[in-house]
Amino acid sequence: MKAYSANTGFVQVGSKEFLDPTKMIEMYIGVQPPFEPTAKKKHEFPDAMALLSLEAYAEKNDTQILCVTTDGGWFAYAENSKAIYCIKDLGTALSLFPQNGEWLAGEFAKRLEENELPELAEEIESQARSYFEGAEIDVSASSSYMYEEYVNNQVLNGVELDYTSAILVDGDEETISIELTGTANVKVEVDFSFSTIDGIDKDEISLGSDEHRVETDLEFKVVVTIPKDVHGKIEEFTVEVDHFDTSVDFGGVEPSFGWGDYDDDDGAEPDEDDEPEADQED
Repeated sequence: MKAYSANTGFVQVGSKEFLDPTKMIEMYIGVQPPFEPTAKKKHEFPDAMALLSLEAYAEKNDTQILCVTTDGGWFAYAENSKAIYCIKDLGTALSLFPQNGEWLAGEFAKRLEENELPELAEEIESQARSYFEGAEIDVSASSSYMYEEYVNNQVLNGVELDYTSAILVDGDEETISIELTGTANVKVEVDFSFSTIDGIDKDEISLGSDEHRVETDLEFKVVVTIPKDVHGKIEEFTVEVDHFDTSVDFGGVEPSFGWGDYDDDDGAEPDEDDEPEADQED
């Protein structure tokens, strides 16, 4: 016991120091929790000793105690206690502490990184792809001319997760929710329709349109909800995209003025000096 205490830092609360026997007898006579109005109520003395001792310890040290139990008598006692709180599930209790939440998220991310959860990894990429390819792209570009943009195609090529970003964001008696940040490699194709203002008539003049493509990396976040046992079989899970950056910068764009319509073998534009040679007589 001493070695275990030294390794874990737990505190043993003794009834000899903290128990108030008089109060316990009053609870027994008055049938107050954890005692119950049944013939077996005397069997609740060990629970009463534990609860009174824990409550006295908490009050002496100006703290509160979280008890993990399924005993209805303990829950009934905690309803009227300012120092004792009860919860039924150990996993839920542990998830309430940030340090343990960090551990749960880390263990899950480790399994994901080591490819122990391939179906879940596929679902993360599938949800990210579905979200991006259905999202409205925020296109930005710079040009010497006025332009309007039309997104023709947006494709998610693949994702890469940052496993160190895993954090516990929610939990209940059966599940936990973990947020992960990732990077999505995407390709976006946009038609830019250019125009300018006639200096004389002040009319808008179309300068044609050109398609521009960009391949870039965008950040996204997903929330994965799994069973609380991160080391067990994870067959039931949900994946929800919590955030996706859809801002794509195309840099400088300018109209081609039709130069791209030529199909010379070398791909070069025709030179004004390249006149066809006339047939020469012998």
